[in-house]
Amino acid sequence: MENLTLFGAINKSAEKYPSRTALHYKGANISYRKLASDISAIASYLEEKGIKKGEVVTICMPNIPQTVVCLYAVNKIGAIAHMVHPLAPTTQLDGYMKKVNSKMLILLDITASKHNAIIESGITTLLCSPAFYLGKIKNALFNIKNGVALKQISKVNTVFKYSEAIKTKPTKTVNLDCECPAVYLHSGGTSGEPKTICLSSKAINSLCQNSLDILCEPNFSGGSMLAVLPTFHGFGLAMGVHGLLCFGGCDTLMPKFSTAETIKLIRKNKINYLIGVPTLYEALLRRKEFSGKKLRFLKCAFVGGDFVPTKLIERFNERMEQAGSQARLYEGYGLTETVTVCAVNTAKANKVGSIGKPLKTVEMVAFDGDKKLKSGEKGELCVSANQLMNGYLGEKNDPFSICDGKRWVRSGDM
Repeated sequence: MENLTLFGAINKSAEKYPSRTALHYKGANISYRKLASDISAIASYLEEKGIKKGEVVTICMPNIPQTVVCLYAVNKIGAIAHMVHPLAPTTQLDGYMKKVNSKMLILLDITASKHNAIIESGITTLLCSPAFYLGKIKNALFNIKNGVALKQISKVNTVFKYSEAIKTKPTKTVNLDCECPAVYLHSGGTSGEPKTICLSSKAINSLCQNSLDILCEPNFSGGSMLAVLPTFHGFGLAMGVHGLLCFGGCDTLMPKFSTAETIKLIRKNKINYLIGVPTLYEALLRRKEFSGKKLRFLKCAFVGGDFVPTKLIERFNERMEQAGSQARLYEGYGLTETVTVCAVNTAKANKVGSIGKPLKTVEMVAFDGDKKLKSGEKGELCVSANQLMNGYLGEKNDPFSICDGKRWVRSGDM
């Protein structure tokens, strides 16, 4: 799988499971066949607007179907998906776009007027309605309800609608270069300074091919992931969205976290897998409704991205035991430079107070400067794997250490 592009990996699922539900969104189900078709249509639209291989398209949206479609459409033609927080202020978004030399901006239509200054600069802008996939009636009601906000969008000839773009005749162009830049993510970097991290399809797929081992699913026959972590975060993009799509699973998209909605979806959609930060699980555990038979659908849950109190894991596991659920909460560890998770506890191998074992395709070693240390000695944690970033955009200095003929990325953690 790591020798495929992002689009190549999920297109393989579409060919194998065309009728399966790939995305669930606010009651709407989108099949793999429909997802692949829409990706090809938007890929063709991007080409019509002059986007070429290696050029950058900025996607500044929450977890809605168009975010997924546009991500893979950009990848299909060999362009680079620049994922940005949908609540980024205009000055920050503009700065990010200039840094990566973005050629197009994809936005939610209801928030677009906040970025009129960017839109009026002449950048090609594609506007997406969060109600588009919900049917004509809900779409019409949404437009009526948000009429004021929609009217405030700058009326310039470089602004286009997703509803029209999706009608474009599907492209036959397919990029096959899995090692070229595929995604730009912003991170603090290991030095603490703002960095733009360049990830290839190969790196992301290298992580995702471990998905079933992480989930302890040797015979995967389909399951549902709650995709609540945002796609501008490596964990949300790779494990929340892409990972399950590579194996014919379903992503239940949640644009904004809500404890009540999460509990409802666990029951209604029979969610099997949860990933999140500690505050997400704290919020769920505070709700008495997060209990009972509805939790029996859960198979496992993962937490990371911040300090994880042992008590949190204990409380979550106790709640699952009371509900008769096999799910347990497992802590993991990773960096955006390694497409996030590179070590994780699982149902087969876990230890309280640890971040788990490295993935089977990952090597983790402690270093003292450029010297590799023996097991048991304290040093800086470094990682070597196929899931390493290509590098930092615009950085002249090589961010990797070379030892024993392997590339190592420094974590900054001891």
